[in-house]
This record gives sequence, C-alpha cells and structure tokens, in this order.
Amino acid sequence: YRRLSRGQQAQVSLALAVGPDPELLVLDDPTLGLDTVVRRDFLESLIQIIQREGRTILFSSHILGDVERVADRIGIMIGGVLRVDCRTEVFRESVQKLILEFKGIPPETPAIPGLVSCRQVGTNLEVVMVGYDDAQRTAVESLQPRSIEVLDMNLEDAFIEYTRGQRRPLPVFMMENQDAQSTRDQGAA
Repeated sequence: YRRLSRGQQAQVSLALAVGPDPELLVLDDPTLGLDTVVRRDFLESLIQIIQREGRTILFSSHILGDVERVADRIGIMIGGVLRVDCRTEVFRESVQKLILEFKGIPPETPAIPGLVSCRQVGTNLEVVMVGYDDAQRTAVESLQPRSIEVLDMNLEDAFIEYTRGQRRPLPVFMMENQDAQSTRDQGAA
C-alpha cells in the first residue's frame, strides 16, 4: 500500500470502503492532495458509485468544483449551524450578485428581503441577493441606479458570496422538493 501513489491509494481506499456495499458512505475531503487527472478519475468512480440504486454518499470537500460535479444536494454549515440543505442547482441559481451602477456616491441600501450583503466599490454597489424576484427588483430599482447587471455564478462563487462578510442574518435554504421562492419565505434562523 505504501508503494502506491496517492491517487492509487485513494482508489484502493474507495474500493475497500465500497466493498461491503454500505447504504451510507462518508468521505471527508477524499480528493485532497490528488493531482488534477487522478482527482477527475476518482470523481468519475464516485459518480458511478452514486448512480447505483440505494446508495448515499456524504461527501465533504473544500473543492467546490468537485462538489458541483458530484453532488445533487448540498449542505452548508456556518458557525456550527446548518444554513443550507437543498438541491445543488437550487442554491447556485438562487444566490445572485447584482452590480448597481450610480452616477455618484451610491445611496444607502434599504432592508430588502433576501439581501445577503451589499458593498460599495467606487460608484457601484455590489449586492448579493437570494431568490431575486420582482419585489426585490422593484426595491433595487427604487435606488435609481444607472444600470443593473445580474451576474450568473457557479457553485463556488455562490458559496463565497453567501458566506462572505455576514453583516446580516442569512436566508436559510432548507428545502425538500420546493422551489427557490420558499428559501426567502423561511427567513433567517
């Protein structure tokens, strides 16, 4: 075992863990320290295992590209509290960053439901919202910006924006077969 490369060790460890055919497999940062090619091969093996009927894998990782590739649900803990538990794409699509451009100094941002953060960058406001909808759009437009740009984000960007600089209570994502609208309705815990 010691003569194997890290990637080979990871593959052997996965095979040994899966051998007894467990219903639940817990993996803590299994791709840590693996090079890109070996990490990709490991994830492909993991995807094949996940696709088997009745298989659940709890996959903990700080490499969010891996999580996005493998996970159909995510959970995010902040300060020891589970703040997110939903389908991966629901979280990614619900967290949006808006760039509001103003002629001069931006105005104070009012309390808007689903507002995660707001920071001034020159004459712009960078606003992160959860579940950006018509009511939020109206509130943002009431600030009278010259332009509003809504940015698409991948899972890593959404995670960073959602967890960065918690100046406000964070909206909670606890959903089971619900749409993104319900995240905002649950409020902060």
